[in-house]
Amino acid sequence: MKIHLIRSSSFTKESYSEVLMLLKAVSGPLNFISCPDSGHRYVWRKEADLRKEYQGRVSQLAGSCSFDEREEEGISLEWQDLFDLCTIYRGSNNIPEEDYVIFLTPIPNPNYWFCSFADQSKDIFIHTDEWGNYLPCSSAYPIAYLIVSQVLQKLFYGTVGRKLERSHEEPRGCMNDFCREKAQILFKLRTADICPDCIDEMMGAGVRGDIINQAIVLFELARKEMLFRQRFRQLPSRMHITSANVIHLVDYQNKVIDLSPLEKTVYFLLLKYPEGIVLADREQYREDIALIYSRLNVYAPKGESLDDYDPKFAERVNLLANRFDNSLNEKISRIKKRFEDELGKETARYYFIQGERNKPRRVLLDRTLITCESDVFGNGIFPHQPAR
Repeated sequence: MKIHLIRSSSFTKESYSEVLMLLKAVSGPLNFISCPDSGHRYVWRKEADLRKEYQGRVSQLAGSCSFDEREEEGISLEWQDLFDLCTIYRGSNNIPEEDYVIFLTPIPNPNYWFCSFADQSKDIFIHTDEWGNYLPCSSAYPIAYLIVSQVLQKLFYGTVGRKLERSHEEPRGCMNDFCREKAQILFKLRTADICPDCIDEMMGAGVRGDIINQAIVLFELARKEMLFRQRFRQLPSRMHITSANVIHLVDYQNKVIDLSPLEKTVYFLLLKYPEGIVLADREQYREDIALIYSRLNVYAPKGESLDDYDPKFAERVNLLANRFDNSLNEKISRIKKRFEDELGKETARYYFIQGERNKPRRVLLDRTLITCESDVFGNGIFPHQPAR
């Protein structure tokens, strides 16, 4: 069974080669075929046309704001666009219908799926970006896992609709778990397995046993490498807070943690006190809350007191400082969810606010890992310099 791998012009040749090397490490009926740069030229030309079409749509929607003022990462391609690129490759290289064509691209799709196969053809796309935010190893391993799993799922399910009907909503650590977020796929990657029920069903549906065996060996190879790399990543990422109070996780590809001003107020308050704060005593920290929140509010005129300028300012501060109001607890819950959504539960525990009732709540992150360009904490709390 021939499986042709093509790449987006923005997916590096080095990463592409690493994926292929991993897939070819296990012999079997799945024959992974690389494509030389010359074979990509028609695909890349069409891909460039699609990008220009997207830029035109953005320019129309944005009015006076030109596309150049926007980040290229905002580009996305429809599923059909991605499958059309596979079709172009088939036509320009005389690839027969029974062969698989898989397009590897860092460009996201509107539904933000990690991957999918086409219903009417053996075309597949794999989203290759952001894996470094979740895994302590090369992205080649999760990408290779998804390539093999999509071929098996196409053989088994046939259509995306059938896959949605029959995949596991509750994770089992099986290839056929339906994961809605990249962070949720970690469990599946760590087990790298196919549950006995799915193996029986695939065999019953006519999927060859030697194909299943080759897939399982490849899954296990990826799993072992990911676990091996994880042992060498004992510390969480460094955190850097910019002059605009943007939170970056430096070692996770500079990932941004997006919090509202009030959520940042609560989070920065807890960062300021490594020993933690007993929430029942929060009134004692009202001045800190007011100072942090005032420095986060970019709309206040310089030199004016926010207490006077914004009539809601004092009300919001009072709610956070009031032990009988649930505002602060709500912010703590939202902060936790934000970190877990971005990092997964295991890694997020270093960053969110935790602690037992009537005991200090605190952020576990070692404060020596934090640098800050902002004046939100005042002077002398964290090194006042960019993270390197």
